[in-house]
Order: sequence, then structure tokens, then C-alpha cells
Amino acid sequence: MSEQQRSPSGRKLTLRARAERQEQTRQRITEAAVRLHQEVGPLRTTVSAVAALAGVERLTVYRHFPDEHALHAACQQHFFSLNPPPEPAAWTVIDDVEVRVRTALTEVYAFWDRIQDMAATLLRDHAVDPGRAGGGVVAFMERSRAAILDGHRGRGSRARRNRAVVGHAIHYATWRTLVHDGGLTNRQAIDLMTDFVVENL
Repeated sequence: MSEQQRSPSGRKLTLRARAERQEQTRQRITEAAVRLHQEVGPLRTTVSAVAALAGVERLTVYRHFPDEHALHAACQQHFFSLNPPPEPAAWTVIDDVEVRVRTALTEVYAFWDRIQDMAATLLRDHAVDPGRAGGGVVAFMERSRAAILDGHRGRGSRARRNRAVVGHAIHYATWRTLVHDGGLTNRQAIDLMTDFVVENL
């Protein structure tokens, strides 16, 4: 077989190898961004820091991600693909309020336990710049509250009270105060907050 006949296959192998190297580089950059988001938060994560941690040049980062928004989006997508949140809609089919609340808090508190470092920095940065950080976590908490309250929203001041009670129970800050800072186990915290919600709905 002539060199001319072998060359198309050779080009395919070269292009495939190049594509694989590019994907590996992209993955390193994404993982570096995840680590920095956990350690310092999205707002303090710079392209220079990501490049240094990934072992690439700044221009290489920009080749894969044209701006910080694209980098942050890829980071969060990667992180939450590895740490998927519970699906609140599944709780709405549970008619018994206590069982629904306990099921929801069991899943939510296990989720906070898994992602506590990321949740802390995302919510801290969300308080500073809601448009750039933490929107996904805040949206998850709102979906969780809505699912627990499905059929139990109430009206007027009662509705506001119910939203406040459930919002407090499922919030990351509540889990952190009870478990991380207060020394309770997840189960103890779930029991405590289930009783709190059921008594106040």
C-alpha cells in the first residue's frame, strides 16, 4: 500500500488524537474551575487562577471558554452532573404531610451534606451578585419549597407564614447551623425540622 493510500487514515488518527487532547484540556480547565468555585467562590475565581491550576495558559482557557460566564456555566454543569439534586416534583404525590416533609428533608439534607463547600460559596456569592452566582441553588430551594407546600399553601398571612416555615426548614443555612455548626446528625436535624414544619403548617 502506498503512502498516498495510507494518508487519509493517518489524518483521521491525527485529528482524533488532537480532539482527544483538546477534550482532556477542556476537562482539566473545568475541574480546576470547580475546585476554585468550591474553595473561593465564583466571584473570586479568575481566569488566571483557573489557568494556573489547570496547568495551561490563559489563552488556552479562552480558546475553550470565550468568557467567564461560559467557564462558570461549564463548571456548574459539570459539578451538578456529578452531584445531582433531588427532584422535588416527586414529593408532591405524597399525601401525608409529615411523610412528605420528612422525605423531602431527608433528600435535601443529604444533598447539602454532599455539596456543602460548593453550596456555601455559591450562596455567599449570590448574596453579593445574584446574576453571576448561586442562581441554580436558589432555584432548587424554591422548587423544594413549592413541592412541599403543594396543596398546603394557604392564603394571605397564612401563606406567607407557610412559605417562611418551609423555606427555613429546607435552606442550606438551616442545615449548616444544625449539623455542621450545631453537631446534630442529619437524622436528628430532620426529626427536629419535620416536627417544626408539621406543627406550623
